[in-house]
Amino acid sequence: MRTTVKNKIYFLCGLSVVAGLATTTYLLHRAALMNEESATFTRGQIQKLNDARLVQVTFKKQVQSWKDILVRGSDPQNLQKYRDEFFKYEAEVRSHSADLQKRLVVEENRDILSKFLEAHQELGNQYRAALSDFGASRGIDFKAADQSMEGKDRAPTDLVDLLVDKLNATAEKSIDQRTEELATQRIVLLVIGCVV
Repeated sequence: MRTTVKNKIYFLCGLSVVAGLATTTYLLHRAALMNEESATFTRGQIQKLNDARLVQVTFKKQVQSWKDILVRGSDPQNLQKYRDEFFKYEAEVRSHSADLQKRLVVEENRDILSKFLEAHQELGNQYRAALSDFGASRGIDFKAADQSMEGKDRAPTDLVDLLVDKLNATAEKSIDQRTEELATQRIVLLVIGCVV
């Protein structure tokens, strides 16, 4: 069979269509993968930040429970209620922190969380001593208990706030970098698609 110029042109056109379809399929697949990778990355950043905020809020609830003990602890039922609440929040802070520790990969953030946990443990020991004295006074001498704990929650508060701020800044920076990378990859894919 004789190959004519016309047949060669048809063949080249068909080959171009097949190559264009294959390239388009690849580019669409690659774009979908990039979007999924970006979504997974973003979810991970947001999860770490949410976990840190959960530690932060739970710790602040624990501190509030201490204040409730002092304000309402002269009533034995309220003393028990807020004491139980205080220890519940303390345990939750430890549990949420352990979950967060597993997710943190940046050593500086792991160190901040470790320092927070040490400060939280020490604060817990101090709260227990003050609570024992407060209980011995049958909930009457709240001023002594309050004075013994004055300002002692600041160090762990500052550490957990610092951790949340750092994770927030890291998440924003990482998401911005990821967005730029995706934009660059899309342009490259678009150029390749136009060339083919």
